[in-house]
Amino acid sequence: MPASNSSAPPFLNLHLALVATDEDLFGRAVDGDGAAFRALMDRHSPAMSRAATRIVGSPLAADDAVQETRVIAWKRLAQVQEPEHVRGWLIRIATRQALTHLRLRRVEQPLPRGLPDSERNAPEVVAARNAQLEDLVHAVNALTTIQRQCWVLREIEQMRYSDIARATSLTPGQVRGNIARARLHVRVRMQGWQ
Repeated sequence: MPASNSSAPPFLNLHLALVATDEDLFGRAVDGDGAAFRALMDRHSPAMSRAATRIVGSPLAADDAVQETRVIAWKRLAQVQEPEHVRGWLIRIATRQALTHLRLRRVEQPLPRGLPDSERNAPEVVAARNAQLEDLVHAVNALTTIQRQCWVLREIEQMRYSDIARATSLTPGQVRGNIARARLHVRVRMQGWQ
C-alpha cells in the first residue's frame, strides 16, 4: 500500500479527490502517488462495499473484502489496460474477494452441534447452496470480460444502464445487449438449479 504523501498539503489532496477524473487519479497512482490512489479508493469504496455486502450479507466481512481489494488493486495497478474502466475493475475484485470470503466462511464454519437442524441449515441444503454458488461463479467467469463487467455492475452493483454505459464507455444499447447475452448465458448454465 502507498505511503502517505506528506509533500502535498491536505487541502490539495481534498481538491485532487474532488475534481480529478478516475483516469487522472489512476495515472497518478500508477506513478506512485499514494494520495491519488487513496482518493481513487475512497471514491469507489462505497460501491465496492455495497457489492461485497450483497454477496456476503455482512458489512464486517464486506469491509474485509474491500480492504483486500485495496491491496490487490495497489499491486496490480500497472496491469490495467483501460483506466477509464477502473470502477468496474475495482468492483470485480471486490466481488471476487467477497465470493472467496463466502466460500471460506462456509468451509470454516461447520453446523453447530447439539442444536436442532432447521431445514435451512440441513447439510443437504447447505451442500446444494454451495454447489449452486460454485456453478454461478463458473457461469459468470465464463462470460466475456465486457459481459461480466456489465453483468456485475447491473446485477451486483444494481447500477442504471446509463451509469454502466459511462463506466464502460459503451452506448446504453451495447450495455443492454451485453447484459441480455450475459443473463441468457447465466440462465442456461444455471438451468439445472431452477
